[in-house]
Amino acid sequence: FSLVMEPGKDSSAGSGSLEVLKRYFNDAPGAQSGKHLTNSEVCAALVDLADSASSVTQRHSTIISSAVEIMVHACSSSESDIRLSATENLRRLIKGLMATQLSRLQQDLFHELKKNGSSRSLCTALDCFASLYPLTRASKVITYAQNLLPVFERLVARDDEAVIDSLQDVFGRILPGMAPFIAYNRLQLFIEKLLEKLPGGLIVYQRMVAIAMVLLCANFTQPAALTNWMLKRLLEMGCMRDASDSQVHGVLLCLQQMMTQISTTHPSDNLLKKVYCYLMACLVHRELSLLVPTLEALVQLISNAPSDLAHWMASPLTTGSAPHNLWKEDYISPTEEQPGEEEPLFADDIGNGDGGGGDGAGAKVLASDSSEEMLSLGVKGPGIAKRITKAVQSGAAPLSCLPEHACLVASGGDDKDSPPLPTPAIPIDNLCIFVQTSVLTNPKVSVQSLGLGTLAAAVAIRPAALVDLASAHSFSVASDPKLRGNSVKLAASLVSAELRAARGEVPLCRPLVEEACELIGRMVRDDAPVVLKSLCEALQVCLPAMTSSSSPKRAISLLRSVLPLSSSSYWLTKVELLQTLSPLEFTSLSAVDPSLPRAVLRGIVLPLLSDSDHRVRGAAAEALVSLVPRLKLTPRGELAHATRESCRVFSHLLPSHVQLTMAGIQETRSKHRPERPLCLDEVLDHLVNNLSSSLDQTLQKGCLEALHALVAHYPPAALPWAWGCEGGRGGG
Repeated sequence: FSLVMEPGKDSSAGSGSLEVLKRYFNDAPGAQSGKHLTNSEVCAALVDLADSASSVTQRHSTIISSAVEIMVHACSSSESDIRLSATENLRRLIKGLMATQLSRLQQDLFHELKKNGSSRSLCTALDCFASLYPLTRASKVITYAQNLLPVFERLVARDDEAVIDSLQDVFGRILPGMAPFIAYNRLQLFIEKLLEKLPGGLIVYQRMVAIAMVLLCANFTQPAALTNWMLKRLLEMGCMRDASDSQVHGVLLCLQQMMTQISTTHPSDNLLKKVYCYLMACLVHRELSLLVPTLEALVQLISNAPSDLAHWMASPLTTGSAPHNLWKEDYISPTEEQPGEEEPLFADDIGNGDGGGGDGAGAKVLASDSSEEMLSLGVKGPGIAKRITKAVQSGAAPLSCLPEHACLVASGGDDKDSPPLPTPAIPIDNLCIFVQTSVLTNPKVSVQSLGLGTLAAAVAIRPAALVDLASAHSFSVASDPKLRGNSVKLAASLVSAELRAARGEVPLCRPLVEEACELIGRMVRDDAPVVLKSLCEALQVCLPAMTSSSSPKRAISLLRSVLPLSSSSYWLTKVELLQTLSPLEFTSLSAVDPSLPRAVLRGIVLPLLSDSDHRVRGAAAEALVSLVPRLKLTPRGELAHATRESCRVFSHLLPSHVQLTMAGIQETRSKHRPERPLCLDEVLDHLVNNLSSSLDQTLQKGCLEALHALVAHYPPAALPWAWGCEGGRGGG
């Protein structure tokens, strides 16, 4: 270690501890050995060094660099107590100096990153630097953004799982602030470095790459351009003929993460269609490590699909908006490519002597006849099609389970000798058929659960894709609670999609809607907390559509059936129940069932304010804020409300008339008093009475949380008459 403190200066500021620690960790030849020190003495020296460095003046601040260097090195000690002491004192030093010595601390930690030292020291330095990066001065952000990329490139090249795992967390704190200040070409080089080791097989590395790509795309100045390039690059890697299963798994993980940010990154619809077809091709794999990320990526893609992509998924492939051959090299519009910069997305990577047939018509779709089903693979096409063909021919995936466009294209092409086009296929319909006949028959519970989730996402786009509820009924009695919960979500997704397609007209919906509602109501009697939580999540999907439909009686019946869930022992079930009730419009439901709003308020929300779990109390306070403007008062309360309102009508008439004539309508409206929530008076009375009369501390805490939330949303300064601040409650 280089002790940069000048001799004779501030000798009391930790110089003794510096020398002791230097001898202990360096143990240089010819120097007095420090290995005779005990662990407690080394820890005491670290504490003394941190105290001394935290109290130095600006003139003697060079000791900080030595202190940071020694403490980071001490984090790699073989003694656990020394490592813990070094980490604790380094964090204490940073916390004490970050207000006055931020730039120096960042520089010292950055130098430690550049050293690329031992794993433990590097992970500590990464964590400390990431905690300080959001505080970087604006004048230094660009400098760090440009200098950190080479450091990250060296770090990701290490075959150290601990460092890669630490980078996964650090990227989430640093890359969002770095991405806007990095050039497009430089980002491409960095991503290429990340993708070089993607086929390596380390799952933690593949997850780190996926997170880094998503963060860069979402925070870059041109997210669409970078996302399109990344998707093309991933599809090229996934469709290589010699791609290993590990490489395909890495591509699927990256696609899964990128599909979650479609609404932010806005990738090309053409590329999203290719991604969809690629995922459909990967569904034929029987390897669990490939099937699970494929289904997860499909769920994300379908759930976040833009309107144009959703329309394509729900339309026959023979329409003008859906070209037959999605994998043709000229499918990508020239306007999306920069001339001379990119090669065709799917090059001719299969030689003439490879594959079945030499007609050059491209990868063909499944051709079926009455006796035998075959998969025909042409000269051109993505490399994954060859593996799919082998899997099918070896019996790993039955041809009868494959969707018609599973091999990424429709059949035919421009070859005159090609067979005629099959019956027009709808992508979502084929996906549902394939999931029901192949994925749901997989013995793995995780695959079955994801299959039900895929069906729920697909039905939300096209409810007609699900012809019956046989799958939901069969899994609703399964032994695994996760499968029972996902079957309820499937039924709820069908109800919501059918009502949305029928514009709320219940008679226009299929009989499956009533069957799905019965299945949802039957699951209320399940005693598994996981199923009840899933039931509440399912109701969040279907209840808004049911309450606004032409017949809300079924919604009221379901609401009445789930009210007893407030006594569940699982805190997350209570939270989900409150989140289910919050967005509902009870003003319309009260016309059908006048007692329902009071049952919700008095039977669920207010009692849960006294729950022993603080998370439930917080959710109840938030639900109360959302429900106050939607819960209709009882007739007695309405009469009192009308009386109070009439007392202040005249006071509004004269000022409003003057403002209307002199300042205009907009200013008049802005000076009107805000509308009082319907049942705010009743809620406030209940909370105040509980605070003054109850001795239960949890109830008092819940009431205070609720009052705090109500004050933030309905401030007394804007609603003084509701809070009793105008000469009494009502304040006439």
